[in-house]
Amino acid sequence: MSKYSKNLKKKKYKKIKNFLQPKKYPGYGGAIRFGIKKINQKSKYFVVVDADGETDPRVIKNMIKIFKKNNAIDVVSASRFTKSIYINNYGFLSNLLTFLFQLICKVILNSPITDFTVNYRMSKTKVIKKYDYIEFDQSFSLESIIFLINDKKKIFEIPYTWIKRDGGNSQNNFIKKFRYFRPLLRYLIIRSAYKS
Repeated sequence: MSKYSKNLKKKKYKKIKNFLQPKKYPGYGGAIRFGIKKINQKSKYFVVVDADGETDPRVIKNMIKIFKKNNAIDVVSASRFTKSIYINNYGFLSNLLTFLFQLICKVILNSPITDFTVNYRMSKTKVIKKYDYIEFDQSFSLESIIFLINDKKKIFEIPYTWIKRDGGNSQNNFIKKFRYFRPLLRYLIIRSAYKS
């Protein structure tokens, strides 16, 4: 459990609703897809804060400020690569491979975005609810940004330092990271799959 999770445990949030994740929405991506389905259309924004505490919830205030300054923005996305690599305790090889994959995405998707696989994003609810997602694992983060890029949505990136959790086992090990190629290959083969 990270320091962010420990701090959140101490506070009580009355407006946060909890739902039991159904079996037909398995995995990380499934949980987010279920959350997107359950969010009320009246809600302005949708944000994913990972339960393992690797995402600092204090960044949400900055995301909201950006939306308030510019209503034309559809998504505010945290990036580990805006100026340099902002990943702590990840290891040289993991940092290098992650960075290289971001460059591959940048070229294939022809996008100025710097971080395609982090899912710490705040989206306008009406924007994020309009797509037919299919991924159930961590590759959902790439699939969802491909929809946004392909639909010409305005994405604003903010720098973010990702801190590796200090406990528990990751469900996104080295071999499982190859799943990120699925949505990228789908985009190359059937680009129409990413139309809203």
